[in-house]
Amino acid sequence: MSATFFASDFHIGYPQANYEAIHKFLDLAEKEASELFLLGDTFELIWNDWKGLTENIEAFAVITHLERLSRKIDLTIITGNHDPVNKWPLPLWRFPPQKDTVWNGYYLTHGHQFDPSIKALDGALGWLYRFLPYVKDKLFSTPFERKGESERYNLHISSIHSSVFQWAAGRELKGIIFGHTHFPLYEYCPSLDLEIVNTGDMVDSLSYAVSEGDGLELQTI
Repeated sequence: MSATFFASDFHIGYPQANYEAIHKFLDLAEKEASELFLLGDTFELIWNDWKGLTENIEAFAVITHLERLSRKIDLTIITGNHDPVNKWPLPLWRFPPQKDTVWNGYYLTHGHQFDPSIKALDGALGWLYRFLPYVKDKLFSTPFERKGESERYNLHISSIHSSVFQWAAGRELKGIIFGHTHFPLYEYCPSLDLEIVNTGDMVDSLSYAVSEGDGLELQTI
């Protein structure tokens, strides 16, 4: 039990949430990991709230599972664009959220701050995202939908990874581990001597990253 696990994008409470896979992953973490980092969008708090989570039997079962796990291994939950701190209901503060952290020279974050589309929403279109979710949902596709648009989706991921490398230049980091795109990927930049690892998601990629010593490896359940 010396491994460290990294995962992201459970979207607990979202219609497409894969509760069976989440339970399986949490069981695996309990068995094989000494610490677990969840890198954002663990909870779906944009299209849901605490009442909705508690009324969803499957969602509440996963929250209970997380609570049990947190008593057995070190659990750190980082917030994402779908579970920002200002939307965390009081009962979820049993899992104190963090915006980001550093682990063994790796910067851990959700990654939405590197997404040009999110930057747009945070700026001129922020009102649309906050106050007109139905219209926003019609105008801006979700990561689940973009996976079916191969060329557009790949270009989107490429732009995010370029932003990550640009941000990391000049910083003393071994690498960056993040989620957000729902696409598991490992990239190494020789000129920066920097790794970036995208953990994917627990919706359909069913992927996560593992460190046992110095290296990082992407795995699936």
